[in-house]
Amino acid sequence: MRLFEIMNLAKDYIVLGLVGLLLAAGLYFIGYSVIYKGRMKDEETIRLALKKYGVTVPDNAEFTPEGKGQYTFDVRDIRKNSGMIDGTLTCNYSANDNMKEIRNNIVDYRPVRQVNIILEQEAYERIKQGKFSSYADKINEIIINDVTLGYSLDSKGFYQPVYEFDAQVDGNKVVIAIPALKS
Repeated sequence: MRLFEIMNLAKDYIVLGLVGLLLAAGLYFIGYSVIYKGRMKDEETIRLALKKYGVTVPDNAEFTPEGKGQYTFDVRDIRKNSGMIDGTLTCNYSANDNMKEIRNNIVDYRPVRQVNIILEQEAYERIKQGKFSSYADKINEIIINDVTLGYSLDSKGFYQPVYEFDAQVDGNKVVIAIPALKS
């Protein structure tokens, strides 16, 4: 397993139009206000417009037209050879075919080091022993449907491996996350 760390992307400055501002969470552009009167654009048009500003969206990002010129690209835990990509890019494409705003919070994570993890069975035993976070005061029944190995961001900006159990707790669908790092 690998731990992941956020790569510092704040070194890249892109200024669109007359006024630009880079926030710690991502790129934010303020332009002149235009009420959106145009038609919704297709994904390829938005990708090409973003590319003009040096922004390339991963091919497997999910594209969602939000309305009034707003578009979103979501990338969730896409694994690649050198790490992982995760995050959201939102943009506003104006009626006069200009990119009005870009907020790029898609982050490329890279491996920091190899770590040992517990077995899936040990994580399951922790659930049986009640060693997990729950909002319920008392649990009568837990049904485990599936388990996958995923990652959860810790307080220091590292992704930690976790076993994610798709379950039903007293009839309610939940995901029970058990840390997978071996102590």
